[in-house]
Amino acid sequence: MLTFRLVTALDEAVARAQQHLLSCQAADGHWVGELEADRALTAEALLLRQLIDRVDRSVERRAVTYLRRRQNEDGGWSLFESGESDLSATIKIYFAMKLAGVSPEDPAMQRARARQAAITRNLYTWSNYKSWADQVRDSWHATDGTGASGAAKPKK
Repeated sequence: MLTFRLVTALDEAVARAQQHLLSCQAADGHWVGELEADRALTAEALLLRQLIDRVDRSVERRAVTYLRRRQNEDGGWSLFESGESDLSATIKIYFAMKLAGVSPEDPAMQRARARQAAITRNLYTWSNYKSWADQVRDSWHATDGTGASGAAKPKK
């Protein structure tokens, strides 16, 4: 149960936050602020440039510098400032940096591989289950719709 004092303090904090946001709002109702995309978007832009043959080494160097500065201590990359490392973002960024010419022996790349390996060890059981489920699904589709393949059907 929340105490009256805690509820009052919470209400006051919300009111201060609302007042601050309203004070930042322009007369026509919009706000101006810094827009920041997730880190994986930078990697996706590099990958797209490779795909459509619009490679610009200067852009790649700046993007790699940006990504290096935002690598988490654990070797991965987060989707947002101060966030936890995200496996998908880490894989995309690693691949984009590799395409941009960063050596796999680079310390940033080694840390990223170590982070990815630590995460995927925990996914081993899931990947085994998924492999089994895929086999079941594929064998189901290869049947007459009853779920029994020709080899497993009972003899008449």
